[in-house]
Amino acid sequence: MRNGFTGRTFESCTGGFRQSGLEWIIPVGLDDDPDTENLIRSIKDLHEKAGFTKFALSGPTKGWRSVGYPPQEYFLQLAAKIVRFREVLEPCGIQCAWWHILTLKSGPTPWRRIINIDGIPAPFSSCPLDPGFRQRFAADVALVAEKARPYMIVFEDDFGINCHNGPACFCDLHLAEFAQRCGTRYSREELREKFAVQSEESLALRRVWAELCKDSLAGLAAQVREQVDRLTPEIPMGSMQPGCADLDGDSTAAVAAAFAGKRHRPFVRLYGSSYGNDDAPSLPENIFHAFYGKQHLPENFVIYHESDTYPHNRFCMSAGKIKSLMSSAYSYAFDGSTFQVRQHLDDSNEEKGYYEMFAREQKRFQAIQSMAKNCAIAGCGLFYDPFRGSFCKGAYPGWLRVLAHFGIPFTTLESKVNFLSGTQPDALSDEKIQELLRKGLILDGEAANLLCERGFSEDLGVKVLPPSAATGKLRDLEGREIIRNQWVLPGQGRRMNWYDTFSPGGNGVLFQLLPNSPACEMITDLVNFQEENQGVGMTRFENRHKGRVVILAMTCSGNLSSALFNYRRQRLLQQLIAWAGAEDLVFVKERAKTFCIQNQPLPSVQDRIRGVLTFINLCSDPFDSLQVSLPEKWRNRSQVKFLDIDGNWKQAEFRNTADGMEIFQPVKLFDPLYILFERHEMTRKLHGKYDAGSQSKQLP
Repeated sequence: MRNGFTGRTFESCTGGFRQSGLEWIIPVGLDDDPDTENLIRSIKDLHEKAGFTKFALSGPTKGWRSVGYPPQEYFLQLAAKIVRFREVLEPCGIQCAWWHILTLKSGPTPWRRIINIDGIPAPFSSCPLDPGFRQRFAADVALVAEKARPYMIVFEDDFGINCHNGPACFCDLHLAEFAQRCGTRYSREELREKFAVQSEESLALRRVWAELCKDSLAGLAAQVREQVDRLTPEIPMGSMQPGCADLDGDSTAAVAAAFAGKRHRPFVRLYGSSYGNDDAPSLPENIFHAFYGKQHLPENFVIYHESDTYPHNRFCMSAGKIKSLMSSAYSYAFDGSTFQVRQHLDDSNEEKGYYEMFAREQKRFQAIQSMAKNCAIAGCGLFYDPFRGSFCKGAYPGWLRVLAHFGIPFTTLESKVNFLSGTQPDALSDEKIQELLRKGLILDGEAANLLCERGFSEDLGVKVLPPSAATGKLRDLEGREIIRNQWVLPGQGRRMNWYDTFSPGGNGVLFQLLPNSPACEMITDLVNFQEENQGVGMTRFENRHKGRVVILAMTCSGNLSSALFNYRRQRLLQQLIAWAGAEDLVFVKERAKTFCIQNQPLPSVQDRIRGVLTFINLCSDPFDSLQVSLPEKWRNRSQVKFLDIDGNWKQAEFRNTADGMEIFQPVKLFDPLYILFERHEMTRKLHGKYDAGSQSKQLP
């Protein structure tokens, strides 16, 4: 799939991985209980209570890291265990995969260890370029594949280079290969010095290093595939995306394709959970990187979500949060999950919350994913660049939480209205910026300042300067940002807290906006507590290319202040997005922290549906209804339906409003609401596809 901002493409691989519908793989530690029969009974119990049919038997245990890489005899024992599980479970309709836990973090070994940039060897991590390690690792995988014949092999997410206590690997093999690629020999000390700064030379070297990391990992994966193919080519193999994948040269696609080989569809599980916490507001950020991967990996990839409840009890993560993460993933049309419902201890099913939740929600999960498969995600374009996003300050999308908490749908592909924050413009060429300036573009202060420094001030309508100490008066806690009259509806307040109002979550930084065109409209003014003007808070401008640009003087990254997060800012931003060109978006109105995912139908189903929405309340307060602004074509001749617990689309009660409707369905914390806008039967009759469905109930 093409990356809408950068034009990056991946090579697709043909393959034969057999996957249909929504699937769940449940990890089971082979050493969770010393009694193998107890483990087998626990799997049967989950199968009977929740209907799970695919289990990944994991081993060798991570305990080997403390003593050394396991001997071959251990892998023979491991294979025998898997055979025992298969013999008992397959007649019950249960498939057994092997989850290989020890990858690069495989214990002290006689081979090269990964060398961090500070010169310290990683204590239990092997270098993927070391020929001895590669040969032994591949041989042991092939041995288990031959003896155990699991239906699939997946590799733990430690299959990465930059997840071993810092940037790596700077061993002699990697330094020699780097010299070959660069044409210059660099010592580890020289590279450490160069990587410590961000210069043109440093970034160029980092790109080469990232490619080397990716190729090292893909090369090891390819060698494993080659060994397995000699005796068991029918076994699919897949990868678990490590958290360092972007630092490893955006290695996800290359590693998954190498494990798949020529016979199978690439399989990858994308990370996107929150370990050890039940924080609701962070959910959109937890899953964002996985969403980015889903939209940018090749279409033939089988993509699962990391539905991990670590450490697998509700003292740390509720069933509600994992349900909401999974709901988001399936609304994004993921193919399934690796779902951690068990504690990796004896009596592993002690925590009932996760599998009981799944038993209740499974039909809804299936129904929303089935619908999402026929749709594409709509929304504002949030830019992300894996190379810079992994290490450059300010390169992660600062607007992410703002859009999610304001009920504004977003996509990671280029859209009619796009958002840039922080240092993100540094990742874009002048040509790409010019292209974005011909559409709708919304910038925070730092991004706008960088564009001005690159000569785009004329197309922004303002000159943007760095923060000035003179902007405020030391620490004025009663200053205000005032919305100009034309932007305020009758009866609504027009004052917001200003940038310097205390916030325990951080305030961001305020840049100076100096309008340089009479066509630039000022939306808000900054005043101190004495009502003295201190500058401009927001502007909008239609440039010579008919592009529409909105600038927020504050920065978004690290800004959780009430100056940014409030109902008045929410209204303003929604109005400005519509003005900038996104008239076909849904907005959640007058509601704090309701995350909205918008699916637009593909041409094959446009005669039947107008759109599908997933709403996830990230606020602890329950609400009886939800008011939404809707595209005009959705408001008329649509049947409005909600997805019930049995996976059926039922009539929803609603009333029309001036720009949308109010939907009378309860919206509770971590209890997703799915809404379908189906084309009215009369509209379908005009298209020759009459379906006499009952009407939604419209209230007066």
